[in-house]
Amino acid sequence: MGATRRMNRDEVDRALEHLRDEKERIGTALLELEGHTGYRLLEGGTLGGETARRQGEARERMSSLWTLFDHYGRT
Repeated sequence: MGATRRMNRDEVDRALEHLRDEKERIGTALLELEGHTGYRLLEGGTLGGETARRQGEARERMSSLWTLFDHYGRT
C-alpha cells in the first residue's frame, strides 16, 4: 500500500468547498423532486390499488432520501 499524503490548507479548503457544493446540489435535487408536477399530483390525489401502493413506496423512499441527506449533512 502507498503512503497517505497529507493535504495542505488550500487542498482542505477546496475539498470542503466541494462538499458544501455537493450538499447544496443534493438538497436542490431533492426539493425539485418533491416539487415535480407528477409527484405533487399523486400526493394530492385520492389513490387506490397499485397506484396507491407505488405512491406509498415512493413516499417511503423519499423519506429515506431526506434522512440520508440529513445524515450526510451532519458528517
